[in-house]
Amino acid sequence: MYSYDSIEPPFQPCALELRAPRPDTAHPLRAVSHGPDQPCSAKRHAGGNRPGSLRAVARGDADARGPAVSDAAARTQPARCGSRAQGGRGSGSAALFVAALFAAPVAAQSGERFLVSTSDAATAQTGPLGAFGDEALVVVRPGEDPQPWLLERNWLALSALVPTDIDALALVPGKAGLFHGSICFSLISDQAGFKDGDVIAFGANGAPFVYIPETTLALGLGISGNGLDLDGIAFDGSGRLLFTLQNDVMSPVLGDILNGDILRLEPNGTATRVLSEADVQAAYTAATGSGAAIGDVQGLEWHAGEIWVTVQSPSSADGGVLRVSPNPGFVATEGELGLGGAEIDGLARLPQSWSAINEPFSLWIEPAGVGTGHVGQLSGGTPGGVALALASATPGFYVDGFLGGYGTWQLNPFDSALLGLMTGPGAAVLLLDGDGQLVHPIAPPLVGAGIGHTGNTGWSFQVIDVSTFRLSPPCRLEF
Repeated sequence: MYSYDSIEPPFQPCALELRAPRPDTAHPLRAVSHGPDQPCSAKRHAGGNRPGSLRAVARGDADARGPAVSDAAARTQPARCGSRAQGGRGSGSAALFVAALFAAPVAAQSGERFLVSTSDAATAQTGPLGAFGDEALVVVRPGEDPQPWLLERNWLALSALVPTDIDALALVPGKAGLFHGSICFSLISDQAGFKDGDVIAFGANGAPFVYIPETTLALGLGISGNGLDLDGIAFDGSGRLLFTLQNDVMSPVLGDILNGDILRLEPNGTATRVLSEADVQAAYTAATGSGAAIGDVQGLEWHAGEIWVTVQSPSSADGGVLRVSPNPGFVATEGELGLGGAEIDGLARLPQSWSAINEPFSLWIEPAGVGTGHVGQLSGGTPGGVALALASATPGFYVDGFLGGYGTWQLNPFDSALLGLMTGPGAAVLLLDGDGQLVHPIAPPLVGAGIGHTGNTGWSFQVIDVSTFRLSPPCRLEF
């Protein structure tokens, strides 16, 4: 039987070479990291002589100039500030690599972890995230800072579909690691040719497609697709779709269906009722002692034979995760998830069996204020570690099965700006603070910007944590 916890992560570390380049080169990516000193270049190699091996090389060019950066100097940078490393006949790059190796590793944490979306714009109560929109997908775990995964500019780097509102969310069966290909979702309303009853996923070519059409669900219920709007989705241990609806409907197959009923699409195409809204209401009452009406079941998850949900009301509970069966109770309360009581309408459990290399490493770009440009932000990195930033003028889709975190490069490997970067000045080196974070101004030039998925010009960025070889999601800034 299929189980999310049986998934083995396919991402293994790649080898990395750091070298100091010539200091007289320039590239638009210099805007990512401040200072006039020299960047590093990073090149990917095959990962040693056996699968999963890690080979690291620090080498300096004979003609590189500039003072070396010591390990101590690299560790005493101001908090939440990035700096470009200086090269010096190999010693600077070697010191950076030593700093990366001895930085505190990122360890998998205890407690259930979820990828969620919210019904409306919300604000993280702790950590660097702050306010975010209802198109956002955020990683939460009780007692930890909410961590952004896909915000609006991350979606821009993926495809022309930038959701106005994610209404349902699940992990795709058989996928490992948290990247765009491992999620499926539904929209709150029709958008970009997709229906609000479609289950959408990303294909092997990186483009979104209809994974399960609205018409398939409507046929299983014996109703018109025009009256079907998904509200919650999940997959059980056999890979069958569990779902809830936005509105009450009358089905000739199941009779009256309430928006708190939990339904299942069977292999033969018919739909069955797994739990009624009354069953969910009873579970909430048993867990809280309250008879307050739950309203709609919005988020949905299946784990080890249990069904977990998020509900529309009461407001004191709509941001928590309720275990409906077999022993009712809250897996995570609203107060523990740090979203300020925001209503959760998309829910996906992230398997605890994923190793530390699958821990998210976040990159996002926000306006710094009127007339002050933008700031790039990183979180979830190695405390005191080193990260490398790359950019391409045009977005792309390039799979790299040797890396952790997001796991796949989303920069265009044939982009002239990226190729120029790799053969010239190299990647920008960023020094993370003691919390594995960085906040830094970013001002990429208009000259050299490329056309994105939506037809606007801009730059795409992606960052790798050198200590753990975890990739951030891509992020695109358009003008």
